[in-house]
Amino acid sequence: LVRLPAWTRWIVLVPAWVWVANYAETHAPMLAPLLWGLACFTLVNWAATRDLAGRWPRRGLEWLRRTGVISYSIYLTHWAAVWLAFISLRVGFGRIAMTPTIFEYIAQLCFLTVVGYGAGWVFFQLVERHFLNKTAPPQR
Repeated sequence: LVRLPAWTRWIVLVPAWVWVANYAETHAPMLAPLLWGLACFTLVNWAATRDLAGRWPRRGLEWLRRTGVISYSIYLTHWAAVWLAFISLRVGFGRIAMTPTIFEYIAQLCFLTVVGYGAGWVFFQLVERHFLNKTAPPQR
């Protein structure tokens, strides 16, 4: 197992990575994906470390654990689902879908998030869960 440096678990670095990644979008676009990846990696590593140490809240976050179980299905389906949802927004709302106000933007973002998550859930239910192990393999 690889032992990562402690800074990869520092939650205070996440806003810094996000700020630097956002800055890089216009000033160093080739670095932006790496920096966004560092922000996500640091956040996930912090959460995983807390979970393994038993310091992750048990109540109210069960949806996050379920998301982890279906995350590969979400990864496989979200791009096509969100693209189709955005096309339907564009057809349904016309030009307003391309130049939204802040309220319309947040509403679109919520809609696209639900569609992407929903497509992953449906794919998991129809396909992926049938390939998962039902029981843990025997320990040797």
